[in-house]
Amino acid sequence: MIRRLDRRWPLTLACAWLVLAIASAQCAVAAPFAAELGPEATLAEPAGGYVGRLIAAPEHGPVGTPVTVTGQGLPPEQDFELVWRTVRGDWKVADGEYNGREFHPLAFRVAIVKSDKAGHFTASFAAPDDFGFMHDIVLQQGDRLLTQTGFSIDMTVKLLADKGPVGAPIGVEVKGIGWRALQASWMLLYDNRITGWMSSVAGCPR
Repeated sequence: MIRRLDRRWPLTLACAWLVLAIASAQCAVAAPFAAELGPEATLAEPAGGYVGRLIAAPEHGPVGTPVTVTGQGLPPEQDFELVWRTVRGDWKVADGEYNGREFHPLAFRVAIVKSDKAGHFTASFAAPDDFGFMHDIVLQQGDRLLTQTGFSIDMTVKLLADKGPVGAPIGVEVKGIGWRALQASWMLLYDNRITGWMSSVAGCPR
């Protein structure tokens, strides 16, 4: 059983459950979903060359990792949007036929930041409960992208219990499943045999 947590996006699954029997549980989310970081932002494009530099530290980590972003070499004493980019998934269904799935880029504002007299700023946030693997962190003004860096969400797998009686359901919590090919679907083995399947694709085509 694959359970989707964010029901606003048909294919979005930031925290997956694979339950190896009839079982039900709630996923305790320590970090916000990407859509809860802030308002949806413009998908800005670079114009006139890149300006300044962004550094994310660390460069990767699991959902909830504190991320510090430092900006350098920027126009002094100006306001900028710090933006997290992700995707929204949709089913490709037309005339009663299923034609796969597609993903559309979108972005959410993390913060409004202001550079100091030397063109520097520092901002921090928690890596959101989102698709796993690489995401762009973008600095922009309006529809102009000045510079960007990246943060990769590490996929994590955790058993909800490490022992139990015969017949007890075994719950497996997975976060950070990706959306790209070779990142979106995974097999679970128990005693070296395929036991289940988990994926960031959840629910049924509408």
